Amino acid sequence: EVGTDVFDVFVSADADAATAFVPTRPGHWLADLPALARRRMTIAGMSTADIYGGDLCTISEPARFFSHRRDGRSGRIATLVWMEP
Repeated sequence: EVGTDVFDVFVSADADAATAFVPTRPGHWLADLPALARRRMTIAGMSTADIYGGDLCTISEPARFFSHRRDGRSGRIATLVWMEP
């Protein structure tokens, strides 16, 4: 869940990014992070054929991922992104 500050940054740079946010209560949204990342990469010139992933869920896959919202304790997750020429 994000607040107005995060929502405003994305939407001011790309008005269509608003489609990746679902309002939960006044001033708060759930952000579809994979969708936002895909939009940013596409705008930066990457081919959609070269963009994949984002279909995994940290909440519903406890054997694969830590989730503070699910488990109520802290932990760490790392992500790796690279570009090949």
